[in-house]
Amino acid sequence: LLNYLRNKREKFHRTWTEIFKEHNFSFYPTFQSHPSSSMPGSREVQLHQDSDHISGFNGNSFQSEDEIEYENQKRLEEEEDLNVLTFEDLLCFAYQVAKGMEFLEFKSCVHRDLAARNVLVTHGKVVKICDFGLARDIMSDSNYVIRGNARLPVKWMAPESLFQGIYTIKSDVWSYGILLWEIFSLGVNPYPGIPVDANFYKLIQSGFKMDQPFYATEEIYFIMQSCWAFDSRKRPSFPNLTSFLGCQLADAEEAMYQNMEGHVSDRSSVYQNRRPYSREVDSGLLPPQAHDEDS
Repeated sequence: LLNYLRNKREKFHRTWTEIFKEHNFSFYPTFQSHPSSSMPGSREVQLHQDSDHISGFNGNSFQSEDEIEYENQKRLEEEEDLNVLTFEDLLCFAYQVAKGMEFLEFKSCVHRDLAARNVLVTHGKVVKICDFGLARDIMSDSNYVIRGNARLPVKWMAPESLFQGIYTIKSDVWSYGILLWEIFSLGVNPYPGIPVDANFYKLIQSGFKMDQPFYATEEIYFIMQSCWAFDSRKRPSFPNLTSFLGCQLADAEEAMYQNMEGHVSDRSSVYQNRRPYSREVDSGLLPPQAHDEDS
């Protein structure tokens, strides 16, 4: 996920409305019948040709090889143009990781190294929590700092892990807050400009928290801060986080489609009554009171 975010920085758009405006809404009919995996809500890539086109038959006449090649190329270019990153994608990454960690919490598992570098992005922007610690050369990875006889991901570690060697699911929640910061900064290293030295440990002990990342909303930053509660008992649980982010994602996607439909309705009445196509989220969940919620 870390490299994915960094590689997509130049293709980040705050909303899908911006993208449609760039293309004068010319792609909207395509999504009506073939929702792309780049659009929030779709898990599979569907920007492929219909079987009739693949077979060379368009319903009325046979197509030449040049025509088929031209249409193939056009669709590939269309897919690449829309292979972008949006705020809704960032929200969905955050939601999926929280959902995965909720499962680990249910199984009483502690990850101990939750970070963007340990999240895999797969087909359809589906993310999976991994642990690449054994596969990574941590000796040459600057994110792992020598503490005693071990190399540790210090900037992702909760205070109780740093100073007492205690690892619980609530220390994973702290790390998840750092992961959120990575996501909504598009892959910036946490605590930018602050080296891991004696002063860094003093900052953590004093309750220092990173500033709001550029692409995060106030609501998302509030969640980060709740994850960084010095008292681990005051951090939200992963079910809390999943509930809150599920609601945030559903609200963001509903607003996005309403905004798009408002623009498109001026151009074509065909799509005026289109219903939103949303990802699977727990739509009935309420935001948690993360600042005072105990597990």
